[in-house]
Amino acid sequence: QIMHKALVLILHEDEETSIGAILNQPSAQDLDIETFDLSTGQPTIAKIPIRFGGLHAQNDNDLIWLHNDLFLCNSNVGSPIGPDAETSMWKCTQEEAISAINAGLAKPSSFLVVNGLSVWEKSNDVHGMKGRVERGCFETIDSRKIPTLVSSLLKQKTLNWMNLGHNLRYGDVAWRKGGIENRTKESTSHDQSRKRGKTISRTEASTSAKEKKRISKLSDDALKSWVATFLLGSPSL
Repeated sequence: QIMHKALVLILHEDEETSIGAILNQPSAQDLDIETFDLSTGQPTIAKIPIRFGGLHAQNDNDLIWLHNDLFLCNSNVGSPIGPDAETSMWKCTQEEAISAINAGLAKPSSFLVVNGLSVWEKSNDVHGMKGRVERGCFETIDSRKIPTLVSSLLKQKTLNWMNLGHNLRYGDVAWRKGGIENRTKESTSHDQSRKRGKTISRTEASTSAKEKKRISKLSDDALKSWVATFLLGSPSL
C-alpha cells in the first residue's frame, strides 16, 4: 500500500542501494517555523506539513527540505537534484530555507519538508530502482512535468481526519500529472495482441476496463486504509 501511486524522488545511488523519498503523503505532523513579517517586523509562526518519505531514517532532526521554485532556483537556494536546474527538484538546508523566507524570497508554503527515506536494495535479480523501473513497477517522470505536479503537492495539508480525502485527491492529481497513466494497461495489452496478429473485441476491452477499474479502486481503498491507520492513527476511517 505504501507505494501505490507514490511519487518518489531518488536522492542517492550507490552500488548497494537506491535511496529516495515519497513526496505525496503528508503526515499528521507539521513543523513550526518562526519567520518575520516584512511589513511589520513582527515574528510570526508558519506551519509546514511534514511528509512521510519512507520507513527508514525517521528523524525529526534531519528533515529533508525541497523546492521547485524558479525564483529560489535563480537565487541558488540549495542545489538541484538532476541535470536541468530549472525543472529539477532542489534540496536545501533548513537554515537556507528560513533565510530565504525571512529575506522575502519565498513563502513557507514554497517548500516540501520530508521525514524518512525509502530504500531499494540491489541484487543480481533486481538492480535497485532502475531494476524496478525495467520491471514496470515504477515509471520515470519527464523533468518538465515536475513544476506542475509540485503545484498539486503544495495544495496538500498537514493530515487530519477532515482532510484525509483532500490530501489523497491531490496526491493522486500530482501522480497523474507525472504522466504515470500515459500508457494504460489496456492499450499495452492491445498493442501486444496486435503484435501477435490478434485483435481485441469491444466486449473484451470493456471487461478489461471494468476489471482494471475494480482493481484500481481496491488499491485506492487499501492506500486510504494504510494512511488512516499508520499516518493518522485512525484505522476506522
